[in-house]
Amino acid sequence: MRIGWTSRVGMISVCVGLATGRAGAAERAWPGSAPCDTTLQACIDGASSGDVIVIDTPTAITESPIIANKTLTLRAREGRVALFVNSELAVDHDAAGDVTVTLERLRFVAGNIRLQHRSASQSVFVVRGITILGRYRFDRGAIHATGSAGSGPLDVTCANNVLKESQSTTGW
Repeated sequence: MRIGWTSRVGMISVCVGLATGRAGAAERAWPGSAPCDTTLQACIDGASSGDVIVIDTPTAITESPIIANKTLTLRAREGRVALFVNSELAVDHDAAGDVTVTLERLRFVAGNIRLQHRSASQSVFVVRGITILGRYRFDRGAIHATGSAGSGPLDVTCANNVLKESQSTTGW
């Protein structure tokens, strides 16, 4: 396993690559039309690799979704707060094929982000603009990345995140 911290030049190329996306990638609003008309997990499961899911709800999110083995961007709609309460957002890569998962502009009260890399292929995890107030699971960090022995390359970029340790789960 190789863990690399992206340099300024690498960050520019990562951001440009993410901004352009892949041909045919869809932007899906959650909540929205099927498969994004029920839970956030159903929206994630129904999205194609390369899609962007834009969270557009004023309601607090209390589920703990898992992004598994696909390239995906999950972000709040511009000007909107995507608030997770008492939950853990997990990203798990344990299958063949490279993946890039980007998490942007999300807020957590008593929450965690878990990034797990167990694939022989490359995982790229980008976590930026995240605010976490207090942890949901106290047995791991607020943003927790792990890679298994013998797994492929792992690149994690964390930028512009705010982590505040607190036992409080009320207020924002």
